[in-house]
Amino acid sequence: MRGNRTTVRSDTSSSSKRTRPTILTLLSMALPLAMLAVATIGRADDPDTSAQSGASSETESALRFADHPGVVIVPVAVSEYTDLRVQTDRVRTRPSGETEQVYELEHPREGAVFLEFELHVSNDGDPWAVRPPQVRLAPPDPARKPVPLRDLATESERIPLDTESVRIEGKKILYLRFEPDKKGLDELTLWIEDAPLGTVAELRTLAGPTPIETEAGTVEYPERH
Repeated sequence: MRGNRTTVRSDTSSSSKRTRPTILTLLSMALPLAMLAVATIGRADDPDTSAQSGASSETESALRFADHPGVVIVPVAVSEYTDLRVQTDRVRTRPSGETEQVYELEHPREGAVFLEFELHVSNDGDPWAVRPPQVRLAPPDPARKPVPLRDLATESERIPLDTESVRIEGKKILYLRFEPDKKGLDELTLWIEDAPLGTVAELRTLAGPTPIETEAGTVEYPERH
């Protein structure tokens, strides 16, 4: 069930805005590191590769996939939110005659939180066609249902979840947003199609702390309890 929505003007709730660096700048910094320290996600029938991945996942900052050669994914941020300022396709006209974008404030259901992954992707191999319904957070217990993807976006657009597939090729920034329960959050594993990227706790470690700009202009890092 989606959270509650409140419509707001474009010049309000500025604390929910996040300035995002360009994809070329971030990938130019991240990918040299990825070449030096790459965590290999092995096939399910390759225990040696899987064991190597598990042993090194805490210290390495990029992910490769045996089934998708050429793909490198760098987790940049794992963020939690209790409210989101989401841009809509609507505009409104101000008394001055100028138009402005309409945004909505959304809130998670009770006991849940908005969780967003920012992933920087580089694919020098064959395009990887990803179906949005197969991007999910899976609990450790296979009998429990996975948490479905709530929002999918790139650096420039939100992608409808009924899209047949998203082609991962070249360089791209992906934003994956979910609405999981707070309880057991860190134990959930992020999957993209047939590739496990790691648990929320592991990806949070790989990404490092997410800076938050305060009203005073200083940068702080949220504490995890």
